[in-house]
Amino acid sequence: MTGMDRVAKCRGCGKEIAFIKTVKGKTQPVDPEPVWVKQCAGGKPYIRMDGNYVYGQITGDAEDDPDANLIKAYVSHFATCEKADDFRNRRK
Repeated sequence: MTGMDRVAKCRGCGKEIAFIKTVKGKTQPVDPEPVWVKQCAGGKPYIRMDGNYVYGQITGDAEDDPDANLIKAYVSHFATCEKADDFRNRRK
């Protein structure tokens, strides 16, 4: 099953985070506010609610430009957490 599992507080920085189950069954911590992503080659990874990744760049609101084919997605909390390195070091 994909979709947002739950909301919690990050054990590192204390900010609110949510979890999305990827299509491969992994749990991805994300910032809970969605962003609008315009797909582009070489873009950063963002995860959609359905558990698939999309690569692109964050852009404006889809209501501002309905023809832009923007995708609602979420930013990995590892990309924004100031304590992310602490978690990476634990896995080694």
